[in-house]
Amino acid sequence: MGCRHLQSLITEFPEINAYVIEPNLENFQKNCEKIGYDSGKIKLISLKAAKTTKFDLVIIATLASKRIDILKEILSLSWKKLLIEKVVFNRLNDFTEYRKLFQNLNKHTYINFVNRYFPSNISIKEKYSKSTKLTLSVFGGDVNYGSNAIHYIDLFEYITNSKAVYESGRITETSTQNKRGNMFSNYHGECIFKNNNDDYLHFNLNESLGKNNAHMMFNLHDCSITVNEKEKLVFETSQIKNSNNLSQYKVLPTSELTAIIYKDIIADNCLLPHIYSSKNAHQELFKSIQNSKKLNPNKSFLIT
Repeated sequence: MGCRHLQSLITEFPEINAYVIEPNLENFQKNCEKIGYDSGKIKLISLKAAKTTKFDLVIIATLASKRIDILKEILSLSWKKLLIEKVVFNRLNDFTEYRKLFQNLNKHTYINFVNRYFPSNISIKEKYSKSTKLTLSVFGGDVNYGSNAIHYIDLFEYITNSKAVYESGRITETSTQNKRGNMFSNYHGECIFKNNNDDYLHFNLNESLGKNNAHMMFNLHDCSITVNEKEKLVFETSQIKNSNNLSQYKVLPTSELTAIIYKDIIADNCLLPHIYSSKNAHQELFKSIQNSKKLNPNKSFLIT
């Protein structure tokens, strides 16, 4: 249902009209309880009823496997802008189908890659513009490749302003249970991506690293920056200044992020990528998956 998005909108913008299209009434009521709202005070409408309403923004937070069908359904609605959760689609062909459906319409579709909005990542992008090379390494013991790798691939493309290309690697299923149920699995492994500037993105996701050891390391030509997302710390070492600096890594909560992104989308000043510009990140992620022949074919790999 996208309950955290809904929570943010009705909390931060009480003056707007927020509607929910959720066919499963029980699921709707459970999600309202989850965010602490009376389901009777939230406007639940059918797709048919939505056809008589004009929307400034539509947010889609369903599973990627159903996404293209939902996009076809909302073609009949009156809306200006669209925000979609990652992973956008589970098939590259769906990007082509999306373009056929929407290419002649004056619609803007954004993908919710929120790492672009974290202040430290914006600062690193500014540092990269003055640098010559970047190696971004992602480490973690409880970071699931299936649902998280796409965020880092997009961050790499955002910082370097270029497309990532899958080089090599292998992914395997972990022994831990996925929080979404038995039909999904968790995956770890090592993968390497690069771009045409010979910048590198390296994943090292392994249970042996432990649950509290998730971090990113940005190696630039004149400094090294380690970001510990769990501890919310940034450690920067400068080779030129011969100095070290420890600062806070501000992780914006979903509610705050949605409020900022909503304002930026409405103002046409959004940092998020448009849907078709995210195709390459998905394409290269799928390549890394297809290269791993030991994956369980009976389980869904990608999670949204």
